[in-house]
Amino acid sequence: MARRSVVRCSQGMRAANHLDDGSGIAPEAAGAGARSVFFAALVLGVGIGGFIDGIVLHQLLQWHHMVSSWPGLSPEGHHHNLEVNVLWDGLFHAVALAVTVAGVWMLTGVAQRYRALPATLVAGGLIAGWGVFNLIDSIVNHFALRVHHIYEGSRGAELTSDVAFLVFALALIAGGYGIARPLPGERDINPA
Repeated sequence: MARRSVVRCSQGMRAANHLDDGSGIAPEAAGAGARSVFFAALVLGVGIGGFIDGIVLHQLLQWHHMVSSWPGLSPEGHHHNLEVNVLWDGLFHAVALAVTVAGVWMLTGVAQRYRALPATLVAGGLIAGWGVFNLIDSIVNHFALRVHHIYEGSRGAELTSDVAFLVFALALIAGGYGIARPLPGERDINPA
């Protein structure tokens, strides 16, 4: 037997009566809350994915820079070319920072509307976001524009590393979605 319950909206000033299954959450409100948590975490994951790429591949391993495959801009042996590549890496990190700040801002806004954020939604969104970053990087930078490759070297090594990175991106997206997806019968998040 369905009961009536009150669901508070994000401003906490208005309330609406909904029929539900006794959990205190209207099904349409619960689904929207889960989507907003997942999307905010996904945006944050895109920014963090950019930082992981820039720090690990550009700086620590030094496998490539942002525009290291553009004709005439290979950083090897040319100080000016290295300066250009480092500048582009800095611009890339500035964009990654802006996306990360946007993701934190979005996740903070969502967190203020709910009593608790399910760790599976946040973790899944972060992992899927990292995968989305890698997918965009693969399609745009490695295959379409060819501004850099994961591992600069022979054509075979470039193609192998780029395809492996693309597969890794798809695995992160699938894994993140799998982590965030509720189990059958599991309830969604509760409004504050």
